[in-house]
Amino acid sequence: MENHLRSFAFLGGQHAPRASDGVGIRILYRCGACQRVWLQDGKRIALDLQETQIQALAHDLAADLEHLPAATCRLCLYRAGGGAIEIDEYGNGAGFGFSWECPRPTLVHALLTIHSHDWLEQIADSAAQLPDIVTQPEKMRAVLAWFVELLPPRRVHLLDPAMLVLLDLTNPPGFGQPGTEDWQWKGCRFATHCPPLGGRAQLVLVMARPAREPFSFSTLFPVWQSLTLLTLLGTVAGEKRSDDQTSSPS
Repeated sequence: MENHLRSFAFLGGQHAPRASDGVGIRILYRCGACQRVWLQDGKRIALDLQETQIQALAHDLAADLEHLPAATCRLCLYRAGGGAIEIDEYGNGAGFGFSWECPRPTLVHALLTIHSHDWLEQIADSAAQLPDIVTQPEKMRAVLAWFVELLPPRRVHLLDPAMLVLLDLTNPPGFGQPGTEDWQWKGCRFATHCPPLGGRAQLVLVMARPAREPFSFSTLFPVWQSLTLLTLLGTVAGEKRSDDQTSSPS
């Protein structure tokens, strides 16, 4: 019952089951710009759905096609010169993950996760680490506002190359944009005190960059903070805000 009430409040009554690959959720949205019905299946986006597919998905997800949650589709975002922002929640608000795909004016593909250190130490079941929909948007915004003001840490640790190679396979750097065929994920991690999460937090920051370009945290850290500030100006599913054109849902 709790899960049903949560999905009703945030997703217009849809069941929002796990995505086909087990990471993220499946949910139908309607684009407020072009009115197309589109599917988010974890990291996979389906824009060209036939009417029979829409009806079948609506049945499977218990979606009311007359009252779908609004979210601008990728095509309209890119045509308007904007980017796509995806937001995940972990552990009922113990952490959040952010993904940005911005094709112009400068191509940016970046990831950021902020997790409670205590939560990371407590979880033993890998299923508990799977991303979920955002159920606590106010807390998510508090974490974002904190990160925007965060001073660069004195020490960061580069991510394990094997982890970055795995990320390449599951989330290609550059999201298929021309000229990114040789791009690679590069990133780092660090820990610091995060009041919105109630204590120490672990942060992982990843950016897609050309293979031969050296990783420079001092240069790229302001980029993550700028993207975070833009996210604060947008909206996510479940929020009642006037501007729904600057971001894509979690």
